[in-house]
Amino acid sequence: MTAYARGAAFERKVRRLLEEDGWFVVRSAGSRGVVDLIALRERGNVLRVQLISCKLNGYVPPAEREQLLELKRQLPHAEVLIAARRNGRIVFKKV
Repeated sequence: MTAYARGAAFERKVRRLLEEDGWFVVRSAGSRGVVDLIALRERGNVLRVQLISCKLNGYVPPAEREQLLELKRQLPHAEVLIAARRNGRIVFKKV
């Protein structure tokens, strides 16, 4: 399996996990952008937005980290997260 296929499979796994938790999720397949998933959920008339970068090993290159931080500055009400696999589990870390 290629690195692209492993990454895409991980993105789909993260997507399924979020959908099972009640999120509406859009995967930006093939975009080559810094955000792999956009997750939306309404709670109490408040729309929550998560912008997620999926990294199998959790490593985010400095240039991508800067892009994620810029997204956080531009969209202060959105959560910018990194999804990674640790010890067989998916974990989310805020940027």
